[in-house]
Amino acid sequence: MILPIAILNCLLYAMNTIFIQAVKMTNTGNSDYIKIAEAAHLLGVTQRWVYRRVLSGELPASKVGGLYFITRKDLQSLIEAGRVTPGIEEIPAEEQSLPRKKCGFCYRFLEDDREIGGNCQKDNCSEIICRKCWDLNIHYCTRHSPTREQRMQKAQEHKDAGLLPVFVKAGAARLTEMNFLNRIHERLKGYSTLIHPANGTAVTIPSWEDILETGDDRIELMRLLGKVVLDSATTAQLPLNSWHHYTTKLKNKKSSPLEIHIQSVSRMDRMVRDGFDTEPLSAEDLNEWIEKRIEAPAKSGSFRLVLLASITGWDESALSILMGSDSSYAFTHRSALLYLFDLNKNELIYPASDDRACRYAELFHPVLANEELGEIVGAIKDLLGIHDSLTLADAQKSLRYAPEKIEKAFQKITEDGDFVITEIKGLGTALVRRQAL
Repeated sequence: MILPIAILNCLLYAMNTIFIQAVKMTNTGNSDYIKIAEAAHLLGVTQRWVYRRVLSGELPASKVGGLYFITRKDLQSLIEAGRVTPGIEEIPAEEQSLPRKKCGFCYRFLEDDREIGGNCQKDNCSEIICRKCWDLNIHYCTRHSPTREQRMQKAQEHKDAGLLPVFVKAGAARLTEMNFLNRIHERLKGYSTLIHPANGTAVTIPSWEDILETGDDRIELMRLLGKVVLDSATTAQLPLNSWHHYTTKLKNKKSSPLEIHIQSVSRMDRMVRDGFDTEPLSAEDLNEWIEKRIEAPAKSGSFRLVLLASITGWDESALSILMGSDSSYAFTHRSALLYLFDLNKNELIYPASDDRACRYAELFHPVLANEELGEIVGAIKDLLGIHDSLTLADAQKSLRYAPEKIEKAFQKITEDGDFVITEIKGLGTALVRRQAL
């Protein structure tokens, strides 16, 4: 197609104008316009950094013949506004080609040496382990990392040799937390009236069951497992950081509510990864739980009695927060009392110098083993009622006790001769009244 002479002349004029403008802009010796490369050089950043600011509109630029040109005035304005902050993307091009350091276990890229925790402990291996993995007791790269079974066996050997302060397997941790919460619940059921720690009013509790709320951190467990569903077999073998929460009902609505929070705590990440844990919880762990269970709820205006029971116990740094030390005072809070329980040593811990803490400590002494067995026996008899039999499966579904404790209670009930334990086809083990046989 042949263009008309008039249109052709217009196109030639436009192209000539663009050419002249481009020549003027590229003549940096006499022009106020500079190209991307020179702007990057003047700012001490990469060309990529300048392009991003141009495309975002933060740095005005004119595009001529496919090239961007920036005025020195606009560049100076950017500098004076303090918006030139070199970061990762401003690494010089020659340095960007260098290999970046990464963790030999989680493969995360590290920005600087401060993120390095150590090197793989395998002889002649120089793989880097990031600080995050190192703090989780991961001291080997994936190539040399022992299997889960090997780690557990080695930990057991160290425990038997007296080299570890504690060794708790995940399955045992789950049973321990369930058992502890039930034992504390049985203890609380023996009290019907409390004095409010903040205002001194009497708080009557007709039924602890009615004010009980239960829960756990299974959402965190699912995140660690990378699952969106959770089956009962998994929850039976891993601790869930389960809790019991009681909120008392006050007649005077103007008074601050009294809440009692009891929670079993553990390092769920280690339990998921290794199937066990070998270290008591530290001050860092305790501070996280104080923030969750005391500081954050304090805004509600309620007064809380908080008991945190560690599966693996508490180390000296954690105890110094609660009990105080030569350089710090014991923990105090205007709207809470804090107690710790060491499930490894079966020990309740609280500052003896705090009179209020001492007065309420008796709430958190779990019932003794023989007392607990008696409570389970009574609960089973309540389930039986006027019926002549009760299956072990039904008892385990109805009662919040470890399965082996319910079995032991079944055996205890048979000692008076009124009941026997038998196997019923299709139903399994059952406790049956002798007269019904």
